[in-house]
Amino acid sequence: MKKPFLIIAIALVLSVIPMYSFAVKGETLHSWKWYPYIDPEQEIISQDNPENSSDNPPNNQSNEDQQPSGENETNVPNNDANMPKGDLPGWKQVFSDDFEGVTLPKGSFKDCKEEGCQGLPEPTQSNWGAYPNTYDDTAGLCNKGSNRCPTGQKYKFGGVYDPEKTVSIVKENGDGVMKIDMFNDGQKNHVAAMIPKKMAGKKYGRYAIRFKTTKTPGYKLAWLLWADNEEKCKGCEIDFPELELDKKIAGFVHPKGGGQQDSYETGASFDQWHTAVTEWTPGKIKFYLDGKEVKQSGSGKTESTNNIPDEPMSWIIQSESSLDPSSVAEPNSKATIWISWVAGWEYEGKQ
Repeated sequence: MKKPFLIIAIALVLSVIPMYSFAVKGETLHSWKWYPYIDPEQEIISQDNPENSSDNPPNNQSNEDQQPSGENETNVPNNDANMPKGDLPGWKQVFSDDFEGVTLPKGSFKDCKEEGCQGLPEPTQSNWGAYPNTYDDTAGLCNKGSNRCPTGQKYKFGGVYDPEKTVSIVKENGDGVMKIDMFNDGQKNHVAAMIPKKMAGKKYGRYAIRFKTTKTPGYKLAWLLWADNEEKCKGCEIDFPELELDKKIAGFVHPKGGGQQDSYETGASFDQWHTAVTEWTPGKIKFYLDGKEVKQSGSGKTESTNNIPDEPMSWIIQSESSLDPSSVAEPNSKATIWISWVAGWEYEGKQ
């Protein structure tokens, strides 16, 4: 009489074991599981209303859909969706903003300069400056014949930095975000370049930002470190993340004194949530995307060491018109950027 009961009991145990083992194995192997390639043509997010897309996760949800081309994990990855708080080995945190506890509609970022904007509440007033609306973006300067465009390249649409009409701080999906709605008015693009004031004028640093965009053609990110004194640090520029929104995230290191830049490829699309980190130390630049080191194009190196900038630079979250003639804004188009949090650290190592 006991044998049928025993057989049934054994069968039940065996049926549970594989399920339990899979769950444990999945958890254990999570850090190195294979990430599928996502075809950029298989766009899910609507450019007109990306908030309505089922592929628009809450900002506090990690992105596990893509993996950058780097394979080595950093000791301090910041691939968590939550804003990092506190010092790290060799780094002292001096800035963070997760846009919680404040709501600012468009029109709030007015009378802006690099040093700040007028009439903002704290802590936004102390945290942020912006390029004023008297500044043309790069494409706009090129169209006016600026010497920053030695090839004489002209663009269908240049742009003007316009934080008053493009920047807001809102609550979306339960998370406070800085939202930048760049747009075309039929004649030019209205864009924005935001400046974390507490990360201005730093000699070396660690810069982290969590973001997502639409894939709208005709607009780009060029979030960069720019030399405070261009005469003392000619050609100095560190860009990450960069490129047109309808392309893949890349990074670039321009050496001091000019010359061949180092380029980095990630294979990741802008329309997913990502955490980008730039680490600038004496003689070295490293980029991380979602906790993975990003590799140089061609060489596969994970750091730049050639004539690295060694003068104070400022962090500029510069979003602007496309500089790729194949990616042109449509008249009356809109491109949206969501920034969930921003954080920065001073370098505490040997200089």
